[in-house]
Amino acid sequence: ILWTVVLFAAIQLSFTNIFECEKINSRLETENYQYETLENFNFNFRESFETHSVRGIQKADYYSCNGKLGYLLVYQHDKVLLFKDFPIDQWFEFKFTNSPESYYSSQIRFKYVCI
Repeated sequence: ILWTVVLFAAIQLSFTNIFECEKINSRLETENYQYETLENFNFNFRESFETHSVRGIQKADYYSCNGKLGYLLVYQHDKVLLFKDFPIDQWFEFKFTNSPESYYSSQIRFKYVCI
């Protein structure tokens, strides 16, 4: 009986998170405060990295509900860009590249939807 309760709780949590993730998609496309929405949401995976760049990319954050696709926030010296449906494997490549600016220009900038 205990295993049944644990399994039910895990399934319930999973469905709740899927539903919540669908809600955040619509909120991000309509809200002006996208960054605060991301920060306040309980994602299954979140990670960030910082560079020491004065110009160009200074920081990036990644948020994912399902561990496959997520949101990428790229902080540049003069703006912040939010990309939707960004693959987690691409996030790890971006995070560990020797040149985030070059990687962004060649692998992210025009390949993913910026909202």
